[in-house]
Parts: sequence; structure tokens; C-alpha cells
Amino acid sequence: MTVSSETVRTLLARARTSADARITPAVSLILSAFMSLKDLERLTWFDVDFQAASVVIRHREEVRTAPMTELLVRQLLAVKEVSERSRVFAACGAMTTSIGEALRNLFSSAGLPELSPADFRQWSLEQTPAIRLAVITAASY
Repeated sequence: MTVSSETVRTLLARARTSADARITPAVSLILSAFMSLKDLERLTWFDVDFQAASVVIRHREEVRTAPMTELLVRQLLAVKEVSERSRVFAACGAMTTSIGEALRNLFSSAGLPELSPADFRQWSLEQTPAIRLAVITAASY
């Protein structure tokens, strides 16, 4: 399914209203670092370097590092404050659903039930860095 910049803005706007602290940084990582749902599920706090503002992504045999914006650093720090697990997006405390289920709920509440994280990852791969940053930053504030 094709995703437009407007659809991305809609998703990010809805993500900002979520009570689940994991949602906005998860969506931001899908869009800015091309992370898949499996990448999100595997991400550990060891992979997040707050000082260097970067995240290590282990995708199959590939290991790469992606930069994080100051906003994404703040979002992940908020998740870390309430996280009791070694995995960044693990269910814990008030966040009782898996990140996959939480994202499916987000897509549905945003009126986008036919879309998946893979669709948004594909949108991100097709954009220039400037377009990605402009859409993500404008919708995240």
C-alpha cells in the first residue's frame, strides 16, 4: 500500500496523543532509521547511545548505526524512565501490549487499519533525508 506524506503526518499526530510512551519513538525510528517491526522488538538499551545520539540496528546479518534527533533522544529517555526491561519496546508496567499490537492499535485509531509498519518503512526508504526530516519534525512538535 502506498503511503503519502500526509498519511505520515496523520500517523505522527495520532502517535503524539497515545498514552503509551513507546509509540512516538517507535514510529520515529520506523520513519527515520528504516527500522522494521522485528528491529524494534529486538532493540535493547545497550543499542541506544544517548551521548552520541545514535542507535545500533541489527537487521539479520547487517549491523548499522543511525543518528537520532534531539527529539527522539528525549522520547527514548521518557521510555527508559518507565521501562523495567532490557528491550526498549518491551511490554511493561502500564504498557501491557507488545509493540506490534500497540502499533496496530495506533494505525486503527488513526483510520489507517490497512497499513503496517512495513508500509511506513517503505515510505521512509523512498524519501530524501531532507523530506523525511521535514515531515517527521513538523508533525512531531
